[in-house]
Amino acid sequence: MPFDLIALRLAHVIAGVAWVGGAFVMILLVTRTARRRGDEGELFMTSLLTEGKAARYFELAALTTVVAGGLLYWRASSGLQVGWITSPSGIGFTIGAVAAVISLAWGGMLVGPAGKRAADIQASVAATGQATVAQVTELDSIRRRLNTFAMVDLVLLGTAVVCMATARYW
Repeated sequence: MPFDLIALRLAHVIAGVAWVGGAFVMILLVTRTARRRGDEGELFMTSLLTEGKAARYFELAALTTVVAGGLLYWRASSGLQVGWITSPSGIGFTIGAVAAVISLAWGGMLVGPAGKRAADIQASVAATGQATVAQVTELDSIRRRLNTFAMVDLVLLGTAVVCMATARYW
């Protein structure tokens, strides 16, 4: 196996494990635990995602996974040959790739901006010492949307993992 192929596979798998594993831990454990802690948990999550750079970690892991995966897909499909793409394995890899790309785009276009807006509101509340009714309402709305986003993201990432792990055997 050529060195470049090994490097791409390692980058794809290691970054994918970091992205998907981190997402499952964040969504199913960390976020739920923080939510139970109330305001203290909200401050922790804001700190984790901004000062702790968790958002940047997920961006880098997701981008690395998708870019390396795209290059592997290109190579496996011999430059996007329809015969490979429509083969059983090709269909499996395509479904997994589409799910991962949607998750990446979803995070960049919906989750990231919503999280940033929540952090901005929390910073404003911290500066003034008290939240307005409008701020509380907006934060509640953002939290509900982020919770929905998180569940959809788990489905997308789970689909990507299952398809990528099994496509070779379809």
